[in-house]
Amino acid sequence: MPTYTLPPPRPFKPAAPAATEVSGEDILFRDQLEVAAGDWRTINGSDAAEQSVRREASSNVGSLLRRPDWGMGVTQALFKNATKSSRDSIATQVRTRMLKNPRVGRFISAEVIKLDSVSGTGVIIKYEPVGVKRPMETLLKSKR
Repeated sequence: MPTYTLPPPRPFKPAAPAATEVSGEDILFRDQLEVAAGDWRTINGSDAAEQSVRREASSNVGSLLRRPDWGMGVTQALFKNATKSSRDSIATQVRTRMLKNPRVGRFISAEVIKLDSVSGTGVIIKYEPVGVKRPMETLLKSKR
């Protein structure tokens, strides 16, 4: 019986997805929730990433029953005294969660700042969404 040698298969390289397809689609949780036809408003791309970061940052750790490590608790932590240890704790918690967020491609920094116009503190989170090579900033603030 003759033997045949087949060439090895070439590795499959899928085409790079568009930036709006990488982070998926999400329901818009601000403004008007429904469109005229009764469907939910949706967002994707960098808008979905920003919404994801804002929602997780303003949620307490353990606020989702099935995901007990989800949430950064930033807004609650901002009401504490802004000591160096509390600022470092906030930055560490933000960094830990941002590295686990599937919509964040690259975490850049988290900085706790004192707001000049009002008495309070804020957190500036800098990151790049997945598939987008443009850094974004999200500011979360508390007023006292």
